[in-house]
Formats: sequence, C-alpha cells, structure tokens
Amino acid sequence: MPACNYADPAIWPHALKVTGILGGTEPLQHWEYQQAVQFWLEQAIIDNGARADRLASADLIYVNMHCYETWRAGKWWQTFREGVVDAVNPELYMQQTMHHLRSWPQWRQSNGSRFVVAPYFPATPMSTLAAQRPCSSSPFIITSEHTLLCTQKREAHAQQGLILPYVTGV
Repeated sequence: MPACNYADPAIWPHALKVTGILGGTEPLQHWEYQQAVQFWLEQAIIDNGARADRLASADLIYVNMHCYETWRAGKWWQTFREGVVDAVNPELYMQQTMHHLRSWPQWRQSNGSRFVVAPYFPATPMSTLAAQRPCSSSPFIITSEHTLLCTQKREAHAQQGLILPYVTGV
C-alpha cells in the first residue's frame, strides 16, 4: 500500500491555491473537507486517551481510511474537472485493505464486530462500500446516511452503527 502524503497534489490537490474554474478559492486542508469524519474520529480517539499501544489490548479496532477517502476526492477533481487521468485507483487500495483485515484472527473471531469503519462519502462505489461494511459480517459503521448501512429499516440502525451529520463535534 502506498504511504499517504497530504502534501502530494495527487493525493489532496485542494491544499493548493485553486485556479481555473474556482479561481481565487483559498486552499482547503484535508481535515477541513466535508467528509473528513475519519480524520476527526482518529483525533477524538487520541485526544481522549483511548488509543491502545498494541493491537492485542484494543477493545475496538478503528479502520481509518481518511487518506484514501481524500485521495479519492482529489482524484475525482483531477479526473473530472482538470482532465488528469492516471491508472492509480484509491478504491482498489480501500478494498484490498478491508479484504486483508477480514483475514485477521480478530475479524474472524468476532465476525468483524471489534472493527469500526466510517464510510462517509455518499458517492462511494458499491464495490468499495461492500468491502468496508460487508453485510455478512458485523463491523460497527459510523456514517452520515442510513443508506450506507446494510439494513435499511431504521429500528435496525442501533445494532449496525451510528449516523452522524456531516458537521458535528466528536
């Protein structure tokens, strides 16, 4: 998996002063992005002292894909707005990460219930969404829209995860 570098315009082009269609727009840092929930969840875990030093001592395992999510947003902008096309696909990295995690003993022993994922981008492709929240498993989902949960009945949401608005204090 490639390392995440938010200073790389290929990962997050919005940190640069925008020209062209949105000329004069001030830079937007990755943590200021509307769907930056994964970044802020990690910050809350760290700030509250809830981060475990070792995987074995963790009660829950938070799967932070903020880098891939911002990379996808940046790639969308570059592909559709600026016409830049390359063969790198952050969706594949997200899917590979989740497939790899499902091979972990912690996932197999708990059917994923010790894992927390936060698919927050409403336009997530179904193949990536299915990898992030496989409905045959039980990861806890933190998301913005009930359509990103497996069971659409509202009474089932409490067992599946938590719906947070896009802008919230965590």
